[in-house]
Amino acid sequence: MVIGEALAALRSGKYDENETAIGMGKYVGDCRLTHYGALLRKALDDAGYSHVPILTNDDADSHGLHPGFKMNMLSAARIAFALPMIDALEELLRKIRPYELAEGSANAAFERAMDLVVDGLKTGGISGAGKGFKRAVEVMKTVPYDRSQLKPRVLIVGEYLLNFHPGANHYIEDYLEKNGFEVIEARMTDVLRKTYFYQDAQIREYHLKQNFGKKLWYRTANWLFDRAHDVTDRIARAHPLYERACRMEELVKGSDPIIHHTFDAGEGVLIPGEIVHHAKHGCQFFLILQPFGCLPNHVVGRGITRKLKEWYPDVQILPLDYDPDMSFANIENRLQMLVMNAKKAQGMA
Repeated sequence: MVIGEALAALRSGKYDENETAIGMGKYVGDCRLTHYGALLRKALDDAGYSHVPILTNDDADSHGLHPGFKMNMLSAARIAFALPMIDALEELLRKIRPYELAEGSANAAFERAMDLVVDGLKTGGISGAGKGFKRAVEVMKTVPYDRSQLKPRVLIVGEYLLNFHPGANHYIEDYLEKNGFEVIEARMTDVLRKTYFYQDAQIREYHLKQNFGKKLWYRTANWLFDRAHDVTDRIARAHPLYERACRMEELVKGSDPIIHHTFDAGEGVLIPGEIVHHAKHGCQFFLILQPFGCLPNHVVGRGITRKLKEWYPDVQILPLDYDPDMSFANIENRLQMLVMNAKKAQGMA
């Protein structure tokens, strides 16, 4: 998906190759997402695009992905502050869209809201993003909706690309909404933050030897994310549907008996942590999206379900395996069990 989309864009003729860079999110750890950047670099070089740089959120450039670009504290802070704002807008979108009174109004407002945050960040840095986000929340408040009859909620967790990429997951979010669900997604902020959170915790709790610069970086990154959440919460509470984000240190308390918060592989504690958190708040349906070949996700995603079912026997947890040959018909067959059980539960309510 990643390499194919990048090459398709470069070959489309829409962009000046000499004035174009490819931006991609990256994770550093025991995960496929660690290696996507290096594979993309090789693919671009082999396809004749060696002059096109790749920009990632990685503070190191061991594979020569982005010559001339260096992630510094300022750029890291801008990412840290913008991510919770984007998560907040997506959360509002998912709370409004299934109940909107004018079809397409929620998506249209979300696109305008995103532009305000991005333009603010580009022209005014962190303070500009905050000003843009304040206006973005006001835009989301203009969308008319009716939540008097609430729909069953379903949480989607699992491997990052599948979670957040509609083309990779066969537009599963659209399908669930059309079949009567309100969708909850894990927050992208935690996906990027967890690396710093885990490693900071490992150093402090296991007394690992690490140079002072790394210790300071992990601690500072965690602090930045907390401050970013504070700013986002203060602005976003102007919308009646916004709920304060659960912080990483709060999220992992619920999942520690299953997977300790210092475990760093795949999605780690995010899968059980998100499920426990939302199960406590009344969500009964959960999807774990797992791509073929992602061993950490398969181990974590499938390994935790038994214990979670012991804690919450009334919830339904459905791991969904994806591979290159997986058709939407296969996905739909599995999802229909979820749909039927949700309708049955509503009928009994």
